[in-house]
Amino acid sequence: MIEEKEVVNEELEDKILLVDDIRRFAFSIMCLPTDLHDDWCLTDGKNTFDLKVSDEFLVRKIRAVRRIVSRQDVILCNVRFRQWLHRGGLETRQDIVEVLEHRSPWIAMQFDESA
Repeated sequence: MIEEKEVVNEELEDKILLVDDIRRFAFSIMCLPTDLHDDWCLTDGKNTFDLKVSDEFLVRKIRAVRRIVSRQDVILCNVRFRQWLHRGGLETRQDIVEVLEHRSPWIAMQFDESA
């Protein structure tokens, strides 16, 4: 049961905040946006998500090094998951607030030199 409800007035439409929590997810990067503050196209292996990255440390690091992340890399991250109820139904928003780990399948791949 939801104990408290926060009423938010956004775009002249009342919304009731139902869920606001942080969840841990692993995503594979499908494509990076030109502007790192735009939504990133990610997959969990089954579903595709367009998520905004709010982790400024990661954004600054990517800009400084230029290509530390690429397509098919995996990021383990904390995601802020929010859902509102409004007149039109449910609205869901997810934002990456912190990247905990970054793995590249190309770096992890090792070849047997004897083959």
